Amino acid sequence: MNDENESPLAALAIFLIFFTIAFRVTFSAGAAGFLHDSLADLAAFLALALATVATVRPGARALRVNMAAGALIFFALILFISASNSHYPRGSLVPLSNTAALACLFVAASGFLFQRVGTARAAVVITGLAVMAGAGALYQYWELPQMLAQLRESTPPVRIGNIVIDEKHFADFLTRIETREVFATFLTSNVFAGFLALAFVSAAGLAAGTLAGGASRRFRAAWAGTFASCALLFGILIILTKSKSGLLAAAAGLFVLLLVVLVRLPSRRTAITVICVAGAVAAAGILFAPRAGQLINEARTSLDVRFGYWRTAGRVIRGDVAEGVGPGHFETFYYQQKQIGEREVRDPHNVVLKVFAEGGLFSLVFFAGFWVLVFSGQTAGQRPRAPSWILASGAAFPAAVLVQMGLVHMHGGLTAQLDLYPLLALLGGSLVAASIVWLYGAQSSEADDRLVRAGIAAGLAAFLISCMADMTFSDAGAATVAIFGAAAIASGGKAAALQGATIRTAIVAAVVIAGLLGYVGKVFVPVVQAEAAADSARAYLAEGNTAPALRHAETALSLDPRNADLHALLGNIREAEITLDPLDMAAFTAAQQHYLEALAINCWQRAALEGLFRIYSVAEVEEADAIAVRLLESYPSSNRYNLMVARLYDRTGRSHEALALYRRALHIDDHTEQHGIQFSESERREIADAISRLESEGAS
Repeated sequence: MNDENESPLAALAIFLIFFTIAFRVTFSAGAAGFLHDSLADLAAFLALALATVATVRPGARALRVNMAAGALIFFALILFISASNSHYPRGSLVPLSNTAALACLFVAASGFLFQRVGTARAAVVITGLAVMAGAGALYQYWELPQMLAQLRESTPPVRIGNIVIDEKHFADFLTRIETREVFATFLTSNVFAGFLALAFVSAAGLAAGTLAGGASRRFRAAWAGTFASCALLFGILIILTKSKSGLLAAAAGLFVLLLVVLVRLPSRRTAITVICVAGAVAAAGILFAPRAGQLINEARTSLDVRFGYWRTAGRVIRGDVAEGVGPGHFETFYYQQKQIGEREVRDPHNVVLKVFAEGGLFSLVFFAGFWVLVFSGQTAGQRPRAPSWILASGAAFPAAVLVQMGLVHMHGGLTAQLDLYPLLALLGGSLVAASIVWLYGAQSSEADDRLVRAGIAAGLAAFLISCMADMTFSDAGAATVAIFGAAAIASGGKAAALQGATIRTAIVAAVVIAGLLGYVGKVFVPVVQAEAAADSARAYLAEGNTAPALRHAETALSLDPRNADLHALLGNIREAEITLDPLDMAAFTAAQQHYLEALAINCWQRAALEGLFRIYSVAEVEEADAIAVRLLESYPSSNRYNLMVARLYDRTGRSHEALALYRRALHIDDHTEQHGIQFSESERREIADAISRLESEGAS
């Protein structure tokens, strides 16, 4: 056993690692603001600090820093450098924090948690996490009819459990609930499907490895059946998510695993027979399944939409190949490059394009290097003593749920059925998961390690395929599980960077801890607190309570004064006060000032541009024309911006320009298919009437 595992600090670090994974997989999209990924990130930072301290004592072995982790750290540094291109450099905070958390987990896990013969343990933990999340998904599937009834009786914005659905996304969300699309505790079904694809193939590999292992026949049959049943459950949940990318990823990962299993079969004829039978069954399923044709058509439509995202992302990348547009700024440049018919989106639904567009070429190189090193990792070292990791990982599952229940209770929401019952379902799933980990842990070394490793590798391949079709990384914590599995593949480390019981180690450990504390205290915590306060302000504003909204927004701005979004939010609140009292010139001046300050930070901040356009149009200020032009420059293919400016030109007598924009707005709307974006029937009638009137007046 490694010496690091004998330290109480290292034992606590191990527990924090498992707890972080359990918390992020289960809850990262289920809470807002500081309770989002931030709590898990802080736990990861603490785990790395404790792991570092545990190495600083006489006779300690090295804290092994894997080369893959080094590539990930370089990726974070390059991303930070590229943040200088952003109007708001702290826009890099979210991807940097997530990346740093993943690097912390990878360094700690690959350094002293997993060794070559412990690969089955990684697969067991991944399976347990999926069982835990799957319990919540099964409860939610039972709950969907209740959600549907609540949605049909509500008007947006409406809160369903931990998710708030605004007016723009209400129709789309209603459609998803009507079709009984499972999204579990994750924000979207696609994110959940990406994680399930990883767990599905890992559990299948674990079942195969257990069956081919050296344990007693009764033990092998029982546990192989258990893990096969888990894989079947995950496969059913993937189907219920209705995610085409998740199905594709799971199928591809299972195909890779089957190839490895077939290679290990003693008879080549048997392998060929299995391939032919599996191919015939798959072809028959595709051709004759009741929903096969519908599924193929939906997949083709979904792929066409993504081609639009990717084409526009390519145009964004070509704008600055070397440095990128800056972290957090893909959306801004996407709308400038988006063509008519392409959908609105915040990210390109492709993790590689996201990294390339925002961080530039060098970010992409290091990011790709990380995954190459993960899959080419060498293995070495001894197996850690079983009780250490069994107790840590098993206890983390129910502990994560209990912590979340406490946090919900602190916010006064535990009495609500939509909050309490899903948490109870997750608690039950976590106990089942912990039981699997505890009971199987002592026997996991008997599994065929090659098959288990093949399952994890194929699962990671499936997860990466999912990331190429949906933006899954750091979206809802699934990336943490991928790193966890990768740590088992590239375990043991390739370079010993820190040696125990030396002055150099003590200095490095002190610098690392000071850096972590400084980053968390001076940068991370204030910004996530500002995010939480801003979320509260937006909720109050949606309810029409401007006084508490203003108080929370000002608190957020004091914590993060260079955030253009917060200035725009304050402008929105002041603008709402103008609506309540049209003669309130102080509110007008304050709204205008906040919008201008937002634009001084980010000249393309569309919320600020929209706000200025509204208040200037009502007050008939001359600058409204310039703001209108700016809006169109920020989003040339927006039907609503074209209509907005057309109305302005129509009022001010610029008939020719108004007619052209009315026609363009109608043309864009005719080629748009997206909830919350298209015009209503009354708006289309207004445009048609305006075009007829202007044409009759000779504006053509």
